Amino acid sequence: MPQDSQRISSGVGPETIPAKHDRQNDKPEKDSGDQGTLGEREADVKGDLEFRKGADEMPELKDDLLLQDDEQISLDFNVPQEVMEYARRVLGETDEVKCQTLQELRDMIYEEHPEIHQQLNPTEMRYIGDDDIITVPPYRTQCGRRLLIYRIGNWKPSKYPVEELFKATISVLELGILEPRAQILGGIVIFDLKDITMAHAWTVTPQVATMMLSLMVTAFPIKIHELHIIHQSWIFDTIFTVFKPLLDTNMRNRIFFHGGDYKSLHKHVLPEYLPKMYGGVRDELPYYKWIEALIRDPKIVEQMSKMGYVVTNEILESFSQK
Repeated sequence: MPQDSQRISSGVGPETIPAKHDRQNDKPEKDSGDQGTLGEREADVKGDLEFRKGADEMPELKDDLLLQDDEQISLDFNVPQEVMEYARRVLGETDEVKCQTLQELRDMIYEEHPEIHQQLNPTEMRYIGDDDIITVPPYRTQCGRRLLIYRIGNWKPSKYPVEELFKATISVLELGILEPRAQILGGIVIFDLKDITMAHAWTVTPQVATMMLSLMVTAFPIKIHELHIIHQSWIFDTIFTVFKPLLDTNMRNRIFFHGGDYKSLHKHVLPEYLPKMYGGVRDELPYYKWIEALIRDPKIVEQMSKMGYVVTNEILESFSQK
């Protein structure tokens, strides 16, 4: 098993949605804490906050832009000017390209995995949030990216199958790409493997592993720039043996292992943008708070309906009563 504070030399992440270049041949961008090859260099968070030249050219997000709308349970439809410039210059984004690419991506996801797109209703999947398996903080990282946290040890496979987690993930990310900034900048994922058991390991068949990697690498609606794994144990070795042969060099460069070393995690995501349980300063947000807030927004509900989500009469009636 990879040691704490290390990453396997390659990464996880598809190209950003609006990008016109080849997803498979994309070179990993230098995100916060890029260590080069395994254990070669210490992360340089400061460098990630500067405007960088080269393949990434990720613009610096000023403090006022980072903290604007901080900790608000809502989707942000505004985009800082420098982020828009980044999208045009580096990703080749235009409104026409964006709309076409998003639709092509949704069609591809549905074609490859129709079983996780049938009768999607985020309000009915609240039990996954109640079990604290998937959470999205109401704030962004220092790079302006959304953070998606999985606490797999809280999932009981006997309660509902792994396909339900896929459905919940798709729901979260489909809602996330309604934010233009998320389309451009992508996101960061943390897998907290505390309390995982062999019951979890048995669910990860080659078919499930292939589906998971397909979603994360080629079919995720949002580019995953970094995937951080914490609290891994010997059971993770069992699971990882299924995944490892499927990982190419590009995918491995974006997977980081930290064990229980939160200081290692902080080289990538600063404590100011992490929950307290990971050595950060932020409070947790219950999953249902997001759902309650989003379904009160007619614009978001309209988009959910267009994407094929089940919009109940109860939700629609809530608007007519306002």
